[in-house]
Amino acid sequence: MAKSERSLVQRILIVVSGIAFLGTGAFGAASLLTSNRQRGQNAPQTEEAAINQQLAVQERNYELLLEREPDNRTALEGLVQTRIGMGNVAGALEPLEKWAELEPENVDVLQGIAAVHIELQQYDQAIEQIDKLITLSADSPQQQEELRAIKQQLEAIESGEIIVPPPEQ
Repeated sequence: MAKSERSLVQRILIVVSGIAFLGTGAFGAASLLTSNRQRGQNAPQTEEAAINQQLAVQERNYELLLEREPDNRTALEGLVQTRIGMGNVAGALEPLEKWAELEPENVDVLQGIAAVHIELQQYDQAIEQIDKLITLSADSPQQQEELRAIKQQLEAIESGEIIVPPPEQ
């Protein structure tokens, strides 16, 4: 693999890693909350089950809050992090897109949307987000060039020039 191809793949992985990073906060908080709660329960649960249960409660609470306050950015972010923590990357897309409607120039949100689309192998939709990011980074030619390189890599994947294995289920 050429140096430029390796660099592009690394950049794509960085974007996807950003999504994973969002989920670590929710995962860590859930771990702390459930470990204390587990000690007081008679019926033992696995730590993973307890974390999943806590994340499901958090998800429902964010959903209820968003029913009352659909434009609550904190709840949108929390829902994104919680769903990613649950392994529901596809479920994180809806609140990310709502957040992008509220903040169309929020680079972090657009990167998150692009990363989710990449993870779901929806490259054409990821390319749309990257085009928006290129426009928003007009004051940074280096960043624009990096984004264009990622876009070219995704176009090559989409056209079949580069084969990507399907995501693990």
